Amino acid sequence: MTKIPSIEITEDFIYRLEVQKGTESLDPNDPHLLVFDQFVDASGVLHSLDFTVRRDRQRALDVEFRGFKHLRQPNMTYVKLTFHDDGHRASEHHYLLTIVLRYLV
Repeated sequence: MTKIPSIEITEDFIYRLEVQKGTESLDPNDPHLLVFDQFVDASGVLHSLDFTVRRDRQRALDVEFRGFKHLRQPNMTYVKLTFHDDGHRASEHHYLLTIVLRYLV
């Protein structure tokens, strides 16, 4: 994959969010659903995001990205990322999401 350099100046915010083993799914009909949400103190226009998911301390490349919600408020921003781990019940594993949010300065 070719990485295209950005000429935009951004302010980057890095967060690590966890879903502990034993946490029940938000949707009782889908035990494979993973939801990470966070309030962030970011300003500017969202430029891009990157993330990695770890399951039980190992990189989980098979976890499918399902959705992203970004709601701006006057003093904060709500960020929600939704994933699906088709091969594993989410409540039986520990997950760590590292997310980089880039905002234009």
